[in-house]
Formats: sequence, structure tokens, C-alpha cells
Amino acid sequence: MQTFKKTEKLCGKIDTENLFSNGDSFFLPPFRIALIKDDNLFKEEPLRLLVIVPKKKISLAVNRNKIKRCIREAFRKNKKILISNLKLKNKKLDFALIYQPKNLSSCNTIEIKVKEIISRLSDSL
Repeated sequence: MQTFKKTEKLCGKIDTENLFSNGDSFFLPPFRIALIKDDNLFKEEPLRLLVIVPKKKISLAVNRNKIKRCIREAFRKNKKILISNLKLKNKKLDFALIYQPKNLSSCNTIEIKVKEIISRLSDSL
């Protein structure tokens, strides 16, 4: 199913602090990816996402929201592969996509990069 439910969003102070303090990160332009693998059985979803577009990089809120919308849409379309690999290996993953460049990228470019990130994450499990 191609949805992006509330349970698939990483939110909450404790979870985000845990992600950035104990997780790993890597850079795949135009994103920095922070991730933490977890075997917590209390989480409902095997995969949760946090999308960050810094105000320091993109000053106009309209543009930040557009980029976030494109990232969420690309993730929604392409998450099936990663979720099936996580369920197969009985793991859970929290990760954040942090947009880095100071200029706007097109939605097509963002979707290509998100696909690349998802394939890299599914290979590293």
C-alpha cells in the first residue's frame, strides 16, 4: 500500500535525540542520512522517517515545505523494498533525511536520490 501514515513518521523528543546521539550517519548528496537500527518490539512500524529541511539552508517556508513534500512523496512510492527486507530480517529502522544544499532541487532529482538511499539502506541490512 502506498501510504505514509502517522505511525511511519519519526516524532518525539526521545526518539530523535536517540537517533542523533546513538545512530550512524552518512552523506549521499543532496542528503545527510542519520539512522539507527533497532530491535524494539514495541514499535508498530518496521520503518520510521524524519524529514528535515533546515531554515538556515532554505530560508523561505514555501520552498522548505515543497522540498519536504517531494521527499515524503518519493519515500511513499518507494518504501516497499525496504519494508519487505526489514520484515524478512525481523529488524526495525529509524532514519532521518536531512536536506543539505542551499538551492532547490526538482522533485524528479529528489525522487532519484531517495530511491538510491532506499536501495543502499536495504543492501546494508
